[in-house]
Amino acid sequence: YGLFGTGCATGTKFSEYRPSVSSPAEACGRIWIYRPGAFGAAVQPAINLDGRTVGNAVPHGFFHVETLAGEHTISATTEWTHKMSINVTTNADSYVRLNMMMGLFVGHVVPEQVPETQAIREMQNLHLATP
Repeated sequence: YGLFGTGCATGTKFSEYRPSVSSPAEACGRIWIYRPGAFGAAVQPAINLDGRTVGNAVPHGFFHVETLAGEHTISATTEWTHKMSINVTTNADSYVRLNMMMGLFVGHVVPEQVPETQAIREMQNLHLATP
């Protein structure tokens, strides 16, 4: 199921990548999803947006997805499914941090929306995680 990965993200650093990204398409917003730590590095479940896989929880990695403005659900499943709702705004960026928690058998990835200033600071040295 794509639960276990092979390491940390190795793509372009966020600080270099972010300036190259154009604005979201009309009527859309962008969600930046990132995992700042390496705790439980082997656990890299799929991250879903409204039930559709958009990436994986790669340690020290980030990725982004564009979606229509409005209410959406982001989820990650290991032993249990953890999900959150996010309200995406047209032409705006939203940020979701993937937090690792201890589980009974496998760690849990818990998505949490964070303010832009915190996200930008935490993402500076993360790398683009491409499938």
